[in-house]
Amino acid sequence: MAALYFSHHFTGPPVSGAASSLDTVPPLPDHSQTSGFDRPDGGVDDTNSPDVRENRLGDWWATRLPLRPARFVLAVSEHARLAVVVNALPEHTLLERIPDALYALLLAIKVPPDLARRERAAMQPLRPMPTSAKHNGVLGVLKAYAIELQAAWETGVSRSADELSLYLAGRSTELLDGATPAQVARRRFHLLPDKTEALGL
Repeated sequence: MAALYFSHHFTGPPVSGAASSLDTVPPLPDHSQTSGFDRPDGGVDDTNSPDVRENRLGDWWATRLPLRPARFVLAVSEHARLAVVVNALPEHTLLERIPDALYALLLAIKVPPDLARRERAAMQPLRPMPTSAKHNGVLGVLKAYAIELQAAWETGVSRSADELSLYLAGRSTELLDGATPAQVARRRFHLLPDKTEALGL
């Protein structure tokens, strides 16, 4: 089981009859200078430690990703800062579709199917939660990723949710000391570096 924290005013799938939250979410504030993690892997060095949850990537944070005319949701993991992009609609299936999108992404970055299935199962059910001030660093990561995806969308580099997820996974970032989220995620599963990573995913 993992928590899914929704950024400011984005409360996730609305209750029956409520107005859509996707139309009322303001832009994220710029907290990019505030770190929400102790280390690029989320501050945990030994994933066999009894303090580490079954799901190797930890909790998740999400926000809207308005790449017009498309409507997406961007979610980033606590550990590895691996991101998945999913279609925003229908909202009532969002909590089920994020784990499925993660499973597909893990396979794409060459995580063995059994480990990918275990991660998908271990993070469910996702528990929607609001963010707080202590999450400012994570919100900064969401903002940085959203800016990158906006550029990729506008230049036509990536035009689908799966392509946008894979695009971020293969991008080296200062947030991870020059590593890619794919590389750090594979380390969370105790996997050796993939030889194609140097060439990009």
